[in-house]
Order: sequence, then C-alpha cells, then structure tokens
Amino acid sequence: MKNKGFSLIELLIVISLMGIVYGLYFFTVGESKKNIPFSIENMKQYLNNASKTYSDRLKLVYYFDKQIIYLVDDKNKLLETIEYKKQLTQYVLKQKELLEVKKYKSIEIDGDYFEPTFIYEKINKDIFANLILNNTKNEWLYFNTYFSDSYDKFKNESELINFIKKKNYLPMYAGKPE
Repeated sequence: MKNKGFSLIELLIVISLMGIVYGLYFFTVGESKKNIPFSIENMKQYLNNASKTYSDRLKLVYYFDKQIIYLVDDKNKLLETIEYKKQLTQYVLKQKELLEVKKYKSIEIDGDYFEPTFIYEKINKDIFANLILNNTKNEWLYFNTYFSDSYDKFKNESELINFIKKKNYLPMYAGKPE
C-alpha cells in the first residue's frame, strides 16, 4: 500500500515556495501601493513612491496663487494635484555666494499658464535636483542631489551658504546637476 500523504521534504518545499512568492509580492507590488502623504520634508520619498507608478522623471511644480502642487512628468503632463497652503520661495546660489530668488518663465499645466513658485525634479532613478527653499518661518531648507532621503534645515542664510561651501556641494544654480 502506497502512502498517499506528502513527505516532509515535499511539505518544506511547498512552504518555502509560498514564502518566496509572498516575499516577492510584499516587497514589489505591495510596496508600490503604499500611500505616502505629501509634506515638504518628505518630497524625495513622495517622488520615489510616485515613480513606481508613473516614471523616473517627475516634477513637483508649486502654483502658490491656487495653493496647489502639481505632480507632472517630464513633458508637464498632469499626474496628480496636491493642496498646499504654505508660502515657500525657491532660491539659487550664485557665484558670488549670494542667494537670489529663482524666477521661472510661465508654463502650462492642465490649461493654466502661470509662473511656478518652485519646481523640484526627480531627474532619474537616483538623482534629484538641488533645491533651496525658504518658508515664512525664515527657515532655510536645502535638498541635496545626492542624498535621497534627507534635507538640511538652517536658521539663516549664512549658515546655509557655509554648509554648502564646507561640504563642496556648491550648486551654482539650484537645478539639474552638471
């Protein structure tokens, strides 16, 4: 009479395969469905999460008059809108070590022509644009190209400039790395 049950080895193989399939789902499909709430402090994580759904080249474009941040692709196609009511100003560091307000030409997104308050780009899978922001509390935020999950906060302009010079991350223009 033959044994109609599974051997111990067959059971271990089946359980191992189930664990592998569950792990693959959890770390790929399950991770891409995470909903990360937007905040200025987690812009990089937000863009990384959005890139799993859309593409690696994304931009956050802030339109202060409507208090909206648009998530767009590299062709300015609207993907998502985020309500954001705080005033922020983008700056660039010029050669004479002075911070100047970044001015943009008018762009069109979803039928609106406007001058963005700031644009933050995810250039490819691992690289972001440099970004220097000032909020109404007079805090300076510096988002570095090379550190994917961090930003630095400063109390004044001179602290920020000294930090950038000291770390040799001198972005002559707060935009795409050269």
